[in-house]
Amino acid sequence: MIMRKINLLLLLFFFNIAGALAQTHLISGKVIDTEGAPVPFASIVVSGGNTGVNADANGVYSIRLREGVVILISATGYKPVSVTVTAATTIVTTLEKGGENLKEVVVTGAFNTKRTARSTASGVQTITADQLNVARVANVNNAIAGKVAGVQVRSQSGAALGKMPVVRLRGENGLLPGAGALYVIDGTIMPNPNDIIADDIEDMTVLQGPAASALFGPQGKNGAIVITTKKGKKGSGVGIEINSGVKFDNVYILPDYQNSYAGGGTAALNRYTYKPGDPEGWKALDGKYYPDYEDDASWGPRMNGQEYIPWYAWYGGHERSFKTANLVAQPNNAKDFYETGVTKTNNFNFTKAADNYNVRLSYTNLDIKGVVPTSYLKRNSVSLNTSVDLSSKWTLNANVNYLAELSNTEDDDGYGNQTTGSFNSWFHRDLDMGILKELRNLRSPDGSVLASWNLHNPAAYDASNPNATYKANYWYNFYSFEDNILNTFRKDRLSGDIGLTYKFNNDFKIRATYRKNQLTTFGESIYRSILENSGVQTSVTPYELNSNKAAYGTTSSFSNRQNYELLGTYTKKLRMFAINAMQVLIY
Repeated sequence: MIMRKINLLLLLFFFNIAGALAQTHLISGKVIDTEGAPVPFASIVVSGGNTGVNADANGVYSIRLREGVVILISATGYKPVSVTVTAATTIVTTLEKGGENLKEVVVTGAFNTKRTARSTASGVQTITADQLNVARVANVNNAIAGKVAGVQVRSQSGAALGKMPVVRLRGENGLLPGAGALYVIDGTIMPNPNDIIADDIEDMTVLQGPAASALFGPQGKNGAIVITTKKGKKGSGVGIEINSGVKFDNVYILPDYQNSYAGGGTAALNRYTYKPGDPEGWKALDGKYYPDYEDDASWGPRMNGQEYIPWYAWYGGHERSFKTANLVAQPNNAKDFYETGVTKTNNFNFTKAADNYNVRLSYTNLDIKGVVPTSYLKRNSVSLNTSVDLSSKWTLNANVNYLAELSNTEDDDGYGNQTTGSFNSWFHRDLDMGILKELRNLRSPDGSVLASWNLHNPAAYDASNPNATYKANYWYNFYSFEDNILNTFRKDRLSGDIGLTYKFNNDFKIRATYRKNQLTTFGESIYRSILENSGVQTSVTPYELNSNKAAYGTTSSFSNRQNYELLGTYTKKLRMFAINAMQVLIY
């Protein structure tokens, strides 16, 4: 009798369990904000109970519940929402930002994995897009200057178009200078931060030091800057955004130059005496005084406004020909050489998103007129970022970027450079830069030699070889030099990734990714023959030391980095603790 009662109780127990299981069903949910962006790591808890889960970095979760149960969905910085479970298997919940305006900081690590900042043991800092674009700049490195603790940004001069600044995180980690931080965009390594478009950045995570960036291997030994690009956000219709900015650059600081002594190496002016065979126009200068033009130093006579023959008076064909002037200092002549640089940035992008897909297409145009005459940089870039949920388990994503850049620069900082190399070593302090610019096309009487302030002294004029006097001893007219060289550089970069993710459950998923970063470059240098004809000891071309020979040269390169990744991640939150595990295979 007792056995029959026990068997009956067990039978009723199993029927109750079966009934309870039959009333529950699997729910797949997603938590988004009012703009359609996912709310990472939101908390989903059954009201009045202890059952609950956490959403992942994309705001996605799954939980088994019965119909009629009320769940409370909340996240730091958002107003909590109560949702009653129905027979539906999918729940999309929108959270509004709360009055406390707090937000859980999410950091991005190696292989584009995300986690909360408080779960990271190493030094990590995050910068948002709004913080980066307070003042629109063409270079991302310059944008982070002063915004991250411990970061040293070794910026280049604004005149050095296309040169790459170096970012050091927490100083050097060896006896020799480091190569700077590693840049990673959506998991793809970017060798040149100049190719990163600031308008496409959603946030930037700075991993400081080897410990923080250990997963990147030896290439991350100097730390890493991990960038997440913007994605499409849910809204009504298509989102269109236009961003424009204009920046003006002027040279600010130059060395302190002496302004007491004129050009040349002798303390006295030289008296010119006309002689038969000299050019007819020079008769007007007979008995007048001139400095030592051949010597490019500036230790000549003291400048007191006395009458003298300026360099340009010996050349005919302009309104100042064969006329004297007053010998006075030009305190700002080096600064006057540089022009006002103008940087124009225009970005157009549109976004479209729904519950199961998002897309963002962006176009950016950068146009820079450099501070050095004739220098420029022009860049066009297009980026596409999209993802689509093929099912509740499968997600396909793609991120494609194309950049085309063309520049013309002459920014050699070395000794003997025909512009700045003169200003800071061999230069006449009485030179009027405005007149140099005005007479940039001035030539010798036969038109074969460019006029120069560093011409030979007229006393040695030889009618049988007149151009010997007109030729530059060491230095050309700076503007004439810039007009007769060309250093163009073309760069085309194709980068991005395509990935497929399979989600086993709310904790475990696998992602396969193909990454590509392809760079093609072509450079062309032209040093025209008139430079060779116009100089004696001038140093012009980079191909031969101390040479003023005309030259033509090209450079080209091609690189293509491809990676195949298989990444498995497991994330589990247990009360006050969290388990984060990752395994990756790279080919």
